[in-house]
Amino acid sequence: MAPVDFEGFTLPRLRAGSLCLDFVNTVDPRYGDEREDYLTSYEALVRWGHYTNVLNKAQADGLIDRGRQVSEAAVGVLAKALVLREALDALFAAIAEGASPADDALAVLNPEFSRAMSHLQVQKQGTDFKWEWNEEALDTVLWAVARSAAELLVAPELDRLRICRNDDCRWMFLDMSKNRSRRWCSMDSCGNVVKQRRHQHKIRIEAE
Repeated sequence: MAPVDFEGFTLPRLRAGSLCLDFVNTVDPRYGDEREDYLTSYEALVRWGHYTNVLNKAQADGLIDRGRQVSEAAVGVLAKALVLREALDALFAAIAEGASPADDALAVLNPEFSRAMSHLQVQKQGTDFKWEWNEEALDTVLWAVARSAAELLVAPELDRLRICRNDDCRWMFLDMSKNRSRRWCSMDSCGNVVKQRRHQHKIRIEAE
């Protein structure tokens, strides 16, 4: 699937309908030898956070500047992000396939979720209220992802979790169609690819 250019970074399109699943989908295809990983640096992680509206531009620029000043800490946050991403992949892939998730996946998520919640507070905005992080730390993006994953796990929408039927993709998404018939992360990309592949296979069989 063709990526997008955002603030000087190449990032994957958002197809999942959930922040945590889009985070899992930052590898394209999800499995295989020739995968493209879009989170190859701390800066890429932060820009992805901006791209997904976890951060605004000023926040993202500030975190990138801070990451350059404490580069070792930023590298550590990226490493933690990749561990979380793979744990979420294992967790949600098992659920999508009707299997029981391994305990070690939750053992990665729960500490990150606990840290996230310790930094979340309610702020008044006009006559309304909203959730807001009480500080901007190097791992702010991870807090948002962990919160999203925890919320999805207990949400009714969890039974709409799907894996793209294109074996060369395997991205995850929430099927919010009325008849729950969505099979592809995107009909424009994977759907057409698989249909074309089937058409060519049919032609070969008829020609034999």
